[in-house]
Amino acid sequence: MEGPYPLTLDSLESFVGRSPGAYIILGTNNKGVYVGRSDDDLRGKMKQHAPNPILRFFFEHTRTAMDAYNLECLWYHQYEPQEKVIHPGKSHSVWSCLACGQ
Repeated sequence: MEGPYPLTLDSLESFVGRSPGAYIILGTNNKGVYVGRSDDDLRGKMKQHAPNPILRFFFEHTRTAMDAYNLECLWYHQYEPQEKVIHPGKSHSVWSCLACGQ
């Protein structure tokens, strides 16, 4: 996992690539606010949340979209984000969460 970085367009351009991956956005109290992923363009997906220099983010690139889903699920269960109350969605019906089987 890389970070934390301020959630700015400059940080996204400097550190985050256009490949599959997952991310965590931290609030001002350093508690996880949001966990997300992109199956193909992590930087593009994260730009939907920026700029908000008060918030910070961690991220990790993955080799495949399924790996990004698995990482998002792991972080969702580990950090219990405040703003994502539903389980991460699947891009393919054959995928299942390694933490809960959903």
